Amino acid sequence: MAVVGEELGAISIILVLIVIGIMVWRIVMYGTRTRNMEFCLILYGAAMFIMVQVLINLGGVTGLLPITGVTFPWISYGGSSLLAWGIMMGFVLNIIGRLRLEADRER
Repeated sequence: MAVVGEELGAISIILVLIVIGIMVWRIVMYGTRTRNMEFCLILYGAAMFIMVQVLINLGGVTGLLPITGVTFPWISYGGSSLLAWGIMMGFVLNIIGRLRLEADRER
């Protein structure tokens, strides 16, 4: 995140945080709409996973927390981290797709 701020400026940091915030908010909203407890827990867990990593990374960049080596979601390059994020988002998108299909069937 520090490199994004240095290369692209403060506005880019704000835009990245807004996009991630909207994404987390949407994941939580889908989690509250489902009646399936497994789907709810997976969506809430994914949202918390994103927020914890973002907060740890931002805390390290600002100097409030020690730098731990946690990658920033979808921006920092890490092979296994990027793979884990891709798998997690695959689960999230699959659940959201199923929830949309259920909503369409009910109409």
